[in-house]
Amino acid sequence: MDSTEGENRVHKCRMWIGVPVVAFGGIAGNLSGISFPLFREAGIFGCIAGSFLLAYIALKKPRKDIVSLAVPLFTLIMFLSPDVEHGWPLQILFAASITILAIRLEKRFSTPLPERSAEDGDGYEEEDEEDEQDEETAE
Repeated sequence: MDSTEGENRVHKCRMWIGVPVVAFGGIAGNLSGISFPLFREAGIFGCIAGSFLLAYIALKKPRKDIVSLAVPLFTLIMFLSPDVEHGWPLQILFAASITILAIRLEKRFSTPLPERSAEDGDGYEEEDEEDEQDEETAE
């Protein structure tokens, strides 16, 4: 393994940390008075940017997570809708929820599915045979 491959692996492993940094960083930006032309508050921009980062990370994983991929759609509905109050509670709870999704994505969807051959079938035959043998030995 060369050094660039190892560096890329470490970089990919820690990309999920960017999601809470961007989301909570935008909320912290509200405290300093930062605003963006398209958004009234930096907290909203941070949550939207964090959700798109989460979807990008989910797209690059070997196993796809539909929940993380759909987050930007729900983010745009929540934060660009005029009917929803975009206050501190919504921003903080949303940033916390995408942080939890980022951790879930990293823990559960980072490993590829094991390869199954045509001979293996669905994998249930072996378990059934083991269960039958356990029942026979128990009697």
